[in-house]
Amino acid sequence: MLCTRRLSGLGAGVAAAWPCRAGRGSLGPGSPTRRVSTSWSPVGAAFNVRPQGRRLDLFGERRADFVKIAHPEPAFREAAEEACRSIGTVVEKLNTNVDLYQSLQKLLADKTLMESLDAETRRVAELFMFDFEISGIHLDEEKAVVHESEGLLGYIYCDFFQRADKPHQDCHFTIRGGRLKEDGDYQLPVVVLMLNLPRSSRNSPTLLTPGMMENLFHEMGHAMHSMLGRTRYQHVTGTRCPTDFAEVPSILMEYFSNDYRVVNQFARHYQTGQPLPKHMVSRLCESKKVCAAAEMQLQVFYATLDQIYHGRHPLRKSTTDILKDTQERFYGLPYVPHTAWQLRFSHLVGYGAKYYSYLMSRAVASMVWKECFLQDPFNRAAGERYRREMLAHGGGKEPMLMVQGMLQKSPSIDDFVGALVSDLDLDFETFLMDSE
Repeated sequence: MLCTRRLSGLGAGVAAAWPCRAGRGSLGPGSPTRRVSTSWSPVGAAFNVRPQGRRLDLFGERRADFVKIAHPEPAFREAAEEACRSIGTVVEKLNTNVDLYQSLQKLLADKTLMESLDAETRRVAELFMFDFEISGIHLDEEKAVVHESEGLLGYIYCDFFQRADKPHQDCHFTIRGGRLKEDGDYQLPVVVLMLNLPRSSRNSPTLLTPGMMENLFHEMGHAMHSMLGRTRYQHVTGTRCPTDFAEVPSILMEYFSNDYRVVNQFARHYQTGQPLPKHMVSRLCESKKVCAAAEMQLQVFYATLDQIYHGRHPLRKSTTDILKDTQERFYGLPYVPHTAWQLRFSHLVGYGAKYYSYLMSRAVASMVWKECFLQDPFNRAAGERYRREMLAHGGGKEPMLMVQGMLQKSPSIDDFVGALVSDLDLDFETFLMDSE
């Protein structure tokens, strides 16, 4: 069964980010809470804060976050969760307020004024700007997603190219989730698609390697999940869903990126305009299967180890002894004596019994591709069913029910395993073509 995950609904933003910046100190009972005035001038003025001496408890959200998880009384946990939702909503509105952003931008651009401020105030202004920018408000490459009959579906900010101090990772993240508003209108989603593509030069345009192209398709799968979600609540829209389902749309798009019928629609030589040869695409796809079985075996080993560590406690052996036994049972390479790499494998902590999600998402994506899109990747009916049965619900519906609706059957464990194994099968036509 696909696992479920309860979402906290906390937005990443100013209030969430500040506690860790305010410094380390005692947070035990009776210890003073550090407070920061919001009535600075001119930083406060940039945010149109009237100097009334009001103070903001920066640890408020973190306390609520702790209470909703750890408090023994259900009423306290429910109240704390509601507080987190309310704070997250306010933070999201602040982080996407263009007037605030532009006001702070003018302040930071005034060198004379900035030099007149003390170091701490300047730092506060810079941190506010950082919070704005990680929400994507500074991006200017906005792409509106428009449906032929439904009209505007949402916005994607395409932050594709390398620049100084930009995080070196390809990712998708949400600025504003979609939701049904009280007046009956739908709040359109706003997301960012971030890549690190090289910029064009005098001699050539930006050229994508096969890996870059596949990453673009992968992240676009996440963006489509966000764009086409139509949930009542924004906290379960798009990719805000169980971990073992979140990667299905992105991995499915990888199958499209490896299909010659799709690649042929856009891949051209930048000088001659010649399409990418079919045999070259086939060879690239087959090259990915080199050692793929060993990689899958490794993923099975990791997932099994994760389940054991987060299973029945107390553990009967040390984590290292468990690692040794599990590796000898599920992996082809032997355990190296006197090593304990599990202590440095952060996924075992961060994912918490959900490492199997990598394999589960790939199995589901493989089945959807082969049963719905393999014959015709441009099949409109299959695409509409995919949107209706899988993308529209986000985390508001059980993943297995979405998979059943898409495949029009209830997959078994053998089906999942078979889907993974079938991806390892070699395309003998490609090898015969290369040998000629």
